[in-house]
Amino acid sequence: MILRRTRSHDLRTLLCSAALLGGCQGEVALVERASLEDAALEPYDGGRSTGSASGNGYDADSGDAEPVQDDASAAVADSGTARACDAESPLSFQGQASYPASTSFDTPFDCGSAGTLLEAGGPPENRVNLLILGDGYRQSELEATYTDHASRFVKQMFSAEGEPYLQYRKYINVCRLNVASAQSGTDIPDENVQVDTAFDGNGSDRTRLGLIDPRKVNAALDRLLSGTRMDPDWIAVSLNVSRWFNSGGSIMVWAGANPGKPDVALHEAGHSFHALADEYGGNAGTYSGEEPREINVTADPGAARWKHWLGYEQPGVGRIGAFEGGRYFNRGVYRPSPNSKMNQVPALHNAPCMEKVVQDIYRLVRPVDAWTKNDAELLNPCTLALVLVDPARVKVEWKVDGQGVVTTDPSLFDAARQLSAPGQYTVSARVHDDTSLVRGERTGLEQTISWSVRVP
Repeated sequence: MILRRTRSHDLRTLLCSAALLGGCQGEVALVERASLEDAALEPYDGGRSTGSASGNGYDADSGDAEPVQDDASAAVADSGTARACDAESPLSFQGQASYPASTSFDTPFDCGSAGTLLEAGGPPENRVNLLILGDGYRQSELEATYTDHASRFVKQMFSAEGEPYLQYRKYINVCRLNVASAQSGTDIPDENVQVDTAFDGNGSDRTRLGLIDPRKVNAALDRLLSGTRMDPDWIAVSLNVSRWFNSGGSIMVWAGANPGKPDVALHEAGHSFHALADEYGGNAGTYSGEEPREINVTADPGAARWKHWLGYEQPGVGRIGAFEGGRYFNRGVYRPSPNSKMNQVPALHNAPCMEKVVQDIYRLVRPVDAWTKNDAELLNPCTLALVLVDPARVKVEWKVDGQGVVTTDPSLFDAARQLSAPGQYTVSARVHDDTSLVRGERTGLEQTISWSVRVP
């Protein structure tokens, strides 16, 4: 699949602002994980430029957080006078001699001819891509019934009960794909009910499981997404049935027609996308196996697995500790909270689960979408720029030769003013998310970009 580009900002305005630079003429190249055949640009580095985050910063739990620049070591001040930039900069965009007015970075992305883009977080190459399909919806039901079921799920996902997805909304794309079935509903083998559907959906009141044929779902995705930039990270199928038929295998399945809140879909996503365990019991025996692989249950009554959360009073959940019962056993397995989304819905995820969700998002999404090209020394540039996935979620720390500097715009380094004296400089930008939702491993929550700059 050919990867193209999409725009997160008005880049020409961002990178060469006449107001900032007094008529900057320098040409700027941006790098993003996109068209690998484009020799003038580099792909994303897959996280190899990341380091280890530290500090607390602002509380990213606040939905109205503003972009913040780090103040650590901010000793180098703006000189106040802009030097002349080199109009013959060696930088270029896609190998062009000048920055084009319209580029493939502006090319919109979509979900294919049979799809609708419900959430456009940004370039699919650097987003979590959620693909929703329906099973048991006739052609006449796609535009109303199926659309309503998919929309209810997305609304729940980006609600307060769906956190932390609401805080990371810009990190996620959501596509709804239309696939018509010959008949409406789903198979119920226990009752000898057979329905002709696209993905052979079936359910059972005895097991409460809703299942589909993943091979047929994946074949449909290959067909429907051909020629698009969408690479599925998270696949969900809505069954056109009101009974409690849900599951969280490699493909998440939920009963779209169930009249209750679709929070169960997020519970199943906890299994499918985040590898979380069920936090309820059921088996009267005592668990005696190895330490469970899921991070939200443990055989250790001391709960060392989430020790960094012990004692935390989580709003809407309660005190994080070690509560016996989980992963289908009443004894011998411990969960972090009395109740949570992985126990009984509707509910919030408890703190260890929210942490895992954020870490999983950052395993797929780097904080920076694009940056001024840095594969060679830059001669007398006007600016160095970043295109951030979500400026409200991250801090930016700019440094020159290891010393912190103050910038007016966290995503833009005014090299014409900051580097006023001739010489060789190393400029770096450390972008990091100091969310309070993560207390454990934070490596994936940051990214550092560096440039070698020479001012004649």
